[in-house]
Amino acid sequence: MSTVRVLLCMLELCLQSCSSQAEEPPVVSEAMNTYYTRQSRISDVMNDPVFGDYGRLIFPVNTGYWSGTTLEQLQLTWYNYIDPDKTVEVCNYLRAHADNCFIDIYTEAEKQANPELRNTGLFFFRGNNNALHQRMIEMELNLRMICIVICHFLF
Repeated sequence: MSTVRVLLCMLELCLQSCSSQAEEPPVVSEAMNTYYTRQSRISDVMNDPVFGDYGRLIFPVNTGYWSGTTLEQLQLTWYNYIDPDKTVEVCNYLRAHADNCFIDIYTEAEKQANPELRNTGLFFFRGNNNALHQRMIEMELNLRMICIVICHFLF
């Protein structure tokens, strides 16, 4: 029983020292450029020179899967509800991060061998800067609560 107490006290001291050293990193907010609007033409987004070759991949390559002329009118076959404001937000995000938002996953040689591979790639949406730090703080608080509950029942 005394070994458990010692271990719990050591754990509590460790958690206290970790939390006293950890400081909240500054929140960095990126100013979102408002380039596209609800009235922007889908074809203008796809052909925007800022996207280079991959602009055509922002919307389904097979035009049978979508319809509409503007971002506000966009309809996708497999979705019942599309929020035009969110569509505009995503398109503006992609434009603001055009230099590092698309990952071409195949080499030019692979695309020449199989032209269908030209219609693939990954769009990368960066997460919040301090999301991991926030999660670690939450986990630390949970551990502290567990220690308090265990200590309450042991002592």
